Amino acid sequence: MWKVLPLVLLSAALCQAQPAVTPFSPADAVEMARLDANRLGLGAAKHFRYLVLPDLPEKERLEYATVVSGHVNALSRGIDIVRPALVGKRLLRIDLEQSGCPR
Repeated sequence: MWKVLPLVLLSAALCQAQPAVTPFSPADAVEMARLDANRLGLGAAKHFRYLVLPDLPEKERLEYATVVSGHVNALSRGIDIVRPALVGKRLLRIDLEQSGCPR
């Protein structure tokens, strides 16, 4: 019994030391995309596609966004490299018209 207690306390301390990732629901993503599209205007918004970044620590989300940017530009018919816009910290906005991607 006494040998198990320190292990339990150590496990609890390790769990608390990890930075918590705030859950991001699909409803949150839709609301954030709606607000962004309304802010930029509905005429332009018809060319937008939104991609939710996964529940990762912030540094890994930025790396993930960079990889997505590479894939989007690989699909592009244009010669300019266009980065998807980061909306908040969890949503990427891809402008299909600006990036030259087929629709």
